Amino acid sequence: MKSDNLQIQEELLKKNVEEIEQQNQNEEDSQKDNTFLLRFNHEDLEFDEDTVKKLAQKGLNYDKIKAQLDRYEDCTQELEEFFREHAELTADKFPQEVFDAFVKGTPIKNAYESYEKNAKISELEQQITELTNKLNAVSGAPSVSSFGTTQRDDIYTEEQLNSLTVSEIRKNLDKALKSMSMISKKNK
Repeated sequence: MKSDNLQIQEELLKKNVEEIEQQNQNEEDSQKDNTFLLRFNHEDLEFDEDTVKKLAQKGLNYDKIKAQLDRYEDCTQELEEFFREHAELTADKFPQEVFDAFVKGTPIKNAYESYEKNAKISELEQQITELTNKLNAVSGAPSVSSFGTTQRDDIYTEEQLNSLTVSEIRKNLDKALKSMSMISKKNK
């Protein structure tokens, strides 16, 4: 009887071992079913489902990151080209408003040209203001000849002034401004 008991236990044990082995085999088979073969750098690699999901998410982010990287590379190239052309500029001499425009998307070359143009306009406006002030200071007290009919060479008559072209006025701006001042005082 003991031997029958032992034999039954042994058979049960074998049966349990077979069931466990079968379960392990099924798990291995199911794990193999959940693995994916991916090719990377000309090499086949196996990944489980969770890893594939993570890789897929990273792939979705790739397009966004690649676009940013391309933009950074374009900006770097644009800046390198600009500073080759403008070697005289250094970081401490670089206008902040040009940098701000560049950051907002304006090409650096266009932003700098706009800055230079605005600076030149401001400089010319300042010169006009200074010349006008000098002219007003010089013509503040009327001279004796301004009341007579004597013609002066340093100013235009009203008729001469009206007949000047724009380029002639630009060429003789001081004389034209002085003449306008004298004519306006004379007509008061």
